[in-house]
Amino acid sequence: HGIELPIYWGNRNWAPLLEDVVRTMRDDGIERAAVYVTSAFSSYSGKPALTRLDWSGVKKTNVSLPPLTRDAVAYIAQNPADRNEYAIATFERNVYVSKDQGKTWIQIANRGQTTR
Repeated sequence: HGIELPIYWGNRNWAPLLEDVVRTMRDDGIERAAVYVTSAFSSYSGKPALTRLDWSGVKKTNVSLPPLTRDAVAYIAQNPADRNEYAIATFERNVYVSKDQGKTWIQIANRGQTTR
């Protein structure tokens, strides 16, 4: 269809490391990216973890997640009009919104049913 879509691959524990790939993306002029996470849990502890990477300095910031008992994040979005606002949806169809970069979360759907 004539759409050019660059694909970058980064790993947490082996080459190419995610931090190096993010630097390359920045140097290539990439300003926005969609991320596909291939592991339900990104830490050896078996607990869900989310890390925010700063494009300009490749600074890592841990973002807290709501308790996800027997569930995992399937989708993450950041509001382009308000960079402090995140939304996550889980495989169990739970949806959470944070208006403070993940410091606190409000559940707006539980197993596909709205909670408000």
